[in-house]
Amino acid sequence: ADPVPAALFAFGVAALMHGARDARLINAGKSPDLLVPVALLAGIIQLLCALLAFVKGSTYDFTLFMTYGGFWLELGLVDILVHNGTFEAVDPGSLALFLFVWGVITIGFNRPSFSLFELLLAAVTLLFFLLAITNLLEQENAKDAAEVMRRISGYWGFVTGWLTLLAGLLRVNGVNELGAAVEVPPAVGP
Repeated sequence: ADPVPAALFAFGVAALMHGARDARLINAGKSPDLLVPVALLAGIIQLLCALLAFVKGSTYDFTLFMTYGGFWLELGLVDILVHNGTFEAVDPGSLALFLFVWGVITIGFNRPSFSLFELLLAAVTLLFFLLAITNLLEQENAKDAAEVMRRISGYWGFVTGWLTLLAGLLRVNGVNELGAAVEVPPAVGP
């Protein structure tokens, strides 16, 4: 089985939900109860997809899904530790650096081609940089500018999440690149 659609679904749902929170489309005060399991589940699903990619011999998919699986697990665990009081709130400057590094990592995953997947990676790269800028503004106590940037990055994350879900659905239905068909294994069972 192709692990790519499941990994895209996991990333898409997590990005969509976190983007909705940052864009203030859902209640930010109540969202940690839902967003933590979403991030943890996305991380676990992506790690499982990475293992399937490893078995299939795809170094690129293995590395991509293992890396982003770790990202979502880390995000979920930090949210848990902050929410239950084990850690204080994350320093915005540290979070900005963390997100900037993830933007650079995402640039490294881009291949020199024009496909839906590469466009999604470009969208995710931009999202990491928007979130890094938001946290830098928070660190500098530019609250109004930070709130505007958080909403912009939230809407961008929401859209990126939907596009990632679309890419997963297209892949399941045999479309890999923009309009290019891929071989879909026959369904198993009755």
